[in-house]
Amino acid sequence: MLTIGRNCLIAPRVSIFASNHQYRDRNVDIRNQGTFSKGGIKIADDVWIGTGAIILDGVQIGEGCVVGAGSVVTKSLPDYAIVAGNPATIIARR
Repeated sequence: MLTIGRNCLIAPRVSIFASNHQYRDRNVDIRNQGTFSKGGIKIADDVWIGTGAIILDGVQIGEGCVVGAGSVVTKSLPDYAIVAGNPATIIARR
């Protein structure tokens, strides 16, 4: 499940993945094993996600966060964090 709050800016080429493929059974092709979710993605109000960012399953992005262009968000972010990189790390606070 994906939840997006109010007044968010999501730039072009952002990828949001709210599920993952099963892959543990070596006797079954990965594409036939189905999918699972770590709880989906929640993006709070007033968030700006820069061009080409990737948001992975199970992440919550706190209110007022800024996600730098090309960042890969693998863990939840506290309110008003500014993140960049792969994996995304906090570089400042608003």
